Amino acid sequence: MTNYKLNLGVARGLDYYTGIVFEVYVQGLGAQKQVCGGGTYNLVKLFGGEDVASTGFALGFDRLMNAIEELGGKKELPPMVNTYVAAISDSTRQKAFEITQNLRNADIPTEVDLSRKKFKKILSYANKLNVKNVVLVGERDLEEGNVTVKDMESGEQEIVPVGDVAEYIKSKL
Repeated sequence: MTNYKLNLGVARGLDYYTGIVFEVYVQGLGAQKQVCGGGTYNLVKLFGGEDVASTGFALGFDRLMNAIEELGGKKELPPMVNTYVAAISDSTRQKAFEITQNLRNADIPTEVDLSRKKFKKILSYANKLNVKNVVLVGERDLEEGNVTVKDMESGEQEIVPVGDVAEYIKSKL
């Protein structure tokens, strides 16, 4: 079974192409089957510049998404990160960045809140990211050398010493 078909008679509809052209189709999509196209051209010379050959292409994002939906169904991708770190106040932001770096150094895919979200928005955003853990860095906890780690699946929260956060999260994964 071949996954491609070579057609040397393809001619793109734009007359600035000067050499090889190509188009990529997804069968089964009808009139919207072309998802990519490109070729060799010389636009620099066309606009008064030097004779420089170029090659380029464009992907039709909407058409690619349509192909995924129509032909393959929507398959949910695994989350890119499994831990989200958020400072509860501006005074704890630097420590949140340090904790994030420590988690990343421990090979725990981690994202940190950079936009200073309010507490309710932090948890909402973490849900959208589909993370397993949220590390909440608050002033009172930090004064005692701790942070709060919330398990987003069970809803349980635990106070964890700052130095043990990576080990604690790894034990939960």
